[in-house]
Amino acid sequence: MMRKAITPVTRRSERGVALITALLVVALAAVIATSLMTRQTYDLRRAENLLHRDQALSYALGGEDWAKSVLGQDNREVDGFMDIWATPLPPIPVDGGRVASRIVDLQGRFNLNALVNKEGKPDEVQKARFERLLKRLELDTAIATAVIDWIDPDINPEMGGAEDGEYLGRQPPYRTANRPMQSVTELRLVAGVDSEGYARLAPLVSALPGNAPINLNTAPLEVLLSLADGLDATRLEEVLEARREKQFSSVADFLAQDAFGGQTVEAAGLGVNSNNFLAVTEATIGKARVIVYSVLSRSDKGRTRVLLRSLEPCLPAASCV
Repeated sequence: MMRKAITPVTRRSERGVALITALLVVALAAVIATSLMTRQTYDLRRAENLLHRDQALSYALGGEDWAKSVLGQDNREVDGFMDIWATPLPPIPVDGGRVASRIVDLQGRFNLNALVNKEGKPDEVQKARFERLLKRLELDTAIATAVIDWIDPDINPEMGGAEDGEYLGRQPPYRTANRPMQSVTELRLVAGVDSEGYARLAPLVSALPGNAPINLNTAPLEVLLSLADGLDATRLEEVLEARREKQFSSVADFLAQDAFGGQTVEAAGLGVNSNNFLAVTEATIGKARVIVYSVLSRSDKGRTRVLLRSLEPCLPAASCV
């Protein structure tokens, strides 16, 4: 039997194949090693970000506790911008970042739940105020009736309002709440309120338990202008400046200002103190940023509890700040 002779060319071909195979193995090993290192790097960064987020959340909740403590120590007879709670907590350096907090008086805004009284009927005084506010913001005044229908316990629409018949035809369909609003964000479900209208309304309204009165010491210009027809914005701005140096101790004292001269302003639903606040705390640790919004309710004895808490991670502050 004759054996096939191995020529130099054959040997060179075999060595070439072996070399290529070795290079492929090395390349594959390099790809796998790179992939493992990249994945490990991502895992480390993810773990670090999660740790920083948890730390930021802890600091933010600490800001909430600060707000509760400040409100508990405050004089509850009169609330205004001269009180200690109205002074923001400036950014404080902490390990790996910083934390800042501020308190906003929610009773300086128009309380949407005040549109319906305890008997479940529309409050005409509050409705007129809300309609003036809507008109001031160049929004449809029919929104006031739609909000009343959203809150009141029945399913019978008010004139120009909207009950289940309006919302069941939408995609997806839904029903009216038929109870007080729990959050201002419910406005986005109400007929006539689009994203632009909501953006205008959100900083000026609240959704508080009961018929919490408007605090005249903290209400912005738009809310004060809604108290009566024919009020002059320029003259009211002078009142706003004055109250930063002198808080009004009674509703009668506030309404006695020259800016209200000749105008009939209903005192119902108005006050000079507050029991409902919003604490906004922002904490930044490393690249993690957390904002906590806490709706706080203060009792007559000074005890403060959290009614609602929402978390906004790594995003700009919302319009309610």
